[in-house]
Amino acid sequence: MDSDWTTLSREEKRARRFEWYSSTNGIRFDSPEAERAYRVRAQRMIDVYNVREPDRVPVSLPIGSLPVEYAGIDYGTAMYDAEKAAQAWLKFSLETDLDAFAAPNVPVGKVLDLLDYRLYRWPGHGIARDAPGYQFVEAEYMSADEYDALINDPSDFFLRTYLPRIFGTFEPFRMLQSFTAVTELPMVTPHFMAYTRPEVQESLQKLIEVGKTLASWTQVVSTVGRRGRELGFPSFVSCYAKAPFDTIGDTLRGTKGIILDMRRRPDKLLAALEVVAKITIDVTI
Repeated sequence: MDSDWTTLSREEKRARRFEWYSSTNGIRFDSPEAERAYRVRAQRMIDVYNVREPDRVPVSLPIGSLPVEYAGIDYGTAMYDAEKAAQAWLKFSLETDLDAFAAPNVPVGKVLDLLDYRLYRWPGHGIARDAPGYQFVEAEYMSADEYDALINDPSDFFLRTYLPRIFGTFEPFRMLQSFTAVTELPMVTPHFMAYTRPEVQESLQKLIEVGKTLASWTQVVSTVGRRGRELGFPSFVSCYAKAPFDTIGDTLRGTKGIILDMRRRPDKLLAALEVVAKITIDVTI
């Protein structure tokens, strides 16, 4: 990030992002043709973002799990084998000639296993191994009387109440003291007593293993992403931001719960939406 970033206008920041996107610095292209193709594809996308006429309509699609089927493997295999997933996406990009290269975007199965994730079912974990994707488990993961806890201290609510419900590995976190309460020395030792418990220590060890697993997975995916650039394909650039109503309705209160809340406790719901909206904006930016 440039040191002067905060002093730039919105237009200047946008122009700077396009410079980064089209830059070929550090890319070891397979050939001069690959470098030219990269520049053409990047400029094609930039023209569209700027609402200018491109040389032709760029092809950049939400391809979902299509590369898995195209490569002849199942979704479960892609979730648990980084190399096979990476090769599937590389094969799809090279043989369909899209204008942006997409790295594998499948969830990492071993990470979900380590976390004992309960919000979804995925191939080999609740649904058939050869199922074409994953499924959400609809339920109330926040009760109606917990709105104040979410509104007053969302980080604490997520850490000690919500996460233990959707991740089995986080269940011992119910025993933790609120980090918000740690203000000075007399609070320090009592606050950390929960970390002496074996189940809390085991939970933290699993999180370390999650980190190691993700590091290994990311290394493979990054390698194939770099390979895509070397062959002349810019990366697909995006970020994720969910509507606050959907955050609460999907993964906290559930569809039925939030519909009832619109009638029974609209003020609490609106206050919670403001809290979630701020978090969403901060994280996205």
